[in-house]
Amino acid sequence: MSGLSHGCLKRRVLSFILLLASLVAILFSFRSVVFSPHPRVVVSGEGYGSTSRPDIDTLTQTLTVRLSEAEIDRKIVPNISCDEEKDVRRPCVNRNCTKKLPSSPQERLLQLLERKFQLPVVTYGSVIHRIADNISQQDYIFVTAASSNHFEESRALLKNLRERVFSQLQKYLLVFINLGLNNQEKEELAKQEDVHLADFPFHDLPPHISTLWCYSWKPLIIQALLPKTKLLIYMDSSVRFLENATVSWLFQRAVERGLQFLRNPQSVFLHTVDATFNYYGDQACQYQPFPEILAGFGVYHNEDFVRRAVVAPWASCALVP
Repeated sequence: MSGLSHGCLKRRVLSFILLLASLVAILFSFRSVVFSPHPRVVVSGEGYGSTSRPDIDTLTQTLTVRLSEAEIDRKIVPNISCDEEKDVRRPCVNRNCTKKLPSSPQERLLQLLERKFQLPVVTYGSVIHRIADNISQQDYIFVTAASSNHFEESRALLKNLRERVFSQLQKYLLVFINLGLNNQEKEELAKQEDVHLADFPFHDLPPHISTLWCYSWKPLIIQALLPKTKLLIYMDSSVRFLENATVSWLFQRAVERGLQFLRNPQSVFLHTVDATFNYYGDQACQYQPFPEILAGFGVYHNEDFVRRAVVAPWASCALVP
């Protein structure tokens, strides 16, 4: 893949479909809801490198067990032809698609964990991990990132967290990643005792990462911070927790299932440039039946499956121009 336009477009799919371009098919083809947000709530070098056969067997077992334990909701992936579906935004089955997704979780994982999908994050591993310098191990890390044009929104997010979330927890850390704040804004955050302010290392990463609206920085932040915590909660500056939100339920669900996200009912096919699917060796039409997983809010459990099969391939993809 080459060219900044492709690099940006493939990362602008409401910022998360880079990751799910390969795994979401398994998760939904079993018609199981593995990533199910709850309406009450919102809205080391480990994790990359070579993957041996025993690793693949373990990851496959983890995925298979989670799929078997998830509740079934056949409405998530409709069995309706695109010729019959009147709303072009809705997921549907393209009967003319010449390529099929593997039905075996192990086969899909083997494809996703190919060396070429791991190498970029290995190459830049030391740079990525600098983001987490001086951060000690935590039970929960809440992280957000912004430049000056979203600082006012970020202020409101921090206020929302202090009023509605942090009172429910004990050992946690709030991390704010500086994507381009001015000196006054940085000084304001530095004075807040419960905020850990860290700069994003744009100058030591490929140039396209500096184009903020490509959102390539997001999976790199998650890659860096996940090993430092039991649960990592990433939030865009626009995220707000509802009044009386019970985060314990959400966090327990993330521990059990590995991940929790928000879902857009529209087809991921609509918001993703074909080059993203091609990067993983697929065709865009294979993903027409699947709704979109959003990355503006996500809870990540620090475990081998999430680090290796989800975050590392996503971060590697983000590093490819």
